[in-house]
Amino acid sequence: MENNDIDAVYNLMQKLVDSNTDILNKLQSNVKDNQDEFIEKLAEKLDAIIHYLSTDHEKLISTIDRIKTPTKQYMLFGKDSPLNTRFLFILVSLVFIFWYGFKYVSPEIVNSKRAAIELQSHRIMMDYLFLKEYEKGRKSNRFLELYQRIEQNDQNVFKDYMLLKTKHEKEMKIQELNNQIKSLK
Repeated sequence: MENNDIDAVYNLMQKLVDSNTDILNKLQSNVKDNQDEFIEKLAEKLDAIIHYLSTDHEKLISTIDRIKTPTKQYMLFGKDSPLNTRFLFILVSLVFIFWYGFKYVSPEIVNSKRAAIELQSHRIMMDYLFLKEYEKGRKSNRFLELYQRIEQNDQNVFKDYMLLKTKHEKEMKIQELNNQIKSLK
């Protein structure tokens, strides 16, 4: 009885191996068929491309020659010129506007940045002085009014400040030059 079981197991194993071998052979033949079909299609496409290039060779050369040689001439001045008096007038006007724009606008931008930095530092100073006055218990109406005008960004105060500052700088420069003159004597 043991022999029958062993033979049955052996036969079953042999059938499994045979069926696996058949399946593997079928898969390999399908892969080879697919590869052969792909290679054949690729070869056909390459032949078609080579045929197209060889038949249209002269057409391609004529197209390239036509691209290389200019077919239209442009004149800068004259009756066929694209530049007319209106275009030249606009060009000169734009150059004029940009020249003065760069000449006069750029210093204003720099001055406004510098003024913003000075404004911030002076606000801190004004806050400090205001708080010191408030701490001492003194409430000066003139000082309080000036502080409120600065807080409201009153341009008259800032213009007055800039004028006083430039005047002070000029006086300091004059005093420095006078000191240099005295030291040279």
